[in-house]
Amino acid sequence: MEGKENAMRKGGFGMAFFVWLFVLLSILSAALFTRVAYIGRPFGKLCTKTLASLCFLVVGILCASASPLGSGRAFYAVLMLIGLFCGLVGDVSLAYQEVFPRKKERYFLLGLGAFLLGHLSYIATFAFLPQAGALWLLVAALLFLALLCAQRFFKVELGNMRLPVYLYAATISLMAGLACGTAVGAQNLQGWLVCIAAWLFVFSDGVLALLYFGRPRGRWLTAANLGSYYLAQLLLALSIWLR
Repeated sequence: MEGKENAMRKGGFGMAFFVWLFVLLSILSAALFTRVAYIGRPFGKLCTKTLASLCFLVVGILCASASPLGSGRAFYAVLMLIGLFCGLVGDVSLAYQEVFPRKKERYFLLGLGAFLLGHLSYIATFAFLPQAGALWLLVAALLFLALLCAQRFFKVELGNMRLPVYLYAATISLMAGLACGTAVGAQNLQGWLVCIAAWLFVFSDGVLALLYFGRPRGRWLTAANLGSYYLAQLLLALSIWLR
């Protein structure tokens, strides 16, 4: 019996090593892509972005493997992995815009749709976690109104993308609201990880809207967008394991 417990403990340590190894690789690959985003060619950006996004998905898979999954945890892990996979698809789709500029709008909508599905997966996950009453609904409504006000303040012209972008803004507001409710209701590390990740997504997508539709100033905006986005995905992947 002791031998079996020792073997399980060693296996757990071994899996933890690979989790943190790929966390490090994820950070390094995201930093590499951020650098290439400034000076690289479209195909180089596509390759480095795919690598960076693949790393956070691998972290999620390793975290699921390192966790003792009961029925509730398995449900959480599966939905999180679906969300992370959708993030990978969305990232690659947006990267294809520069590789095939004539199909830019098509790849943008494909990427937006993938991110939307990813956030819906996260919403489904958070909805089954402990919530702090109706706090999530209040936060979601106020955030959506704030995003609409920010659009006017920063003079973001959405053109024919207005409807899909508004739908996406409503979805991410709902996700952030539920994440806040989870943090307050669950009162554990997992709850705070998903809450921080959700608000990093809000910040990242706000900056991305400025880059796509506004009048961006300063190269730091790209670094802010990518850094907050990859950190958000990494925190969500780790939330499968760290509770």
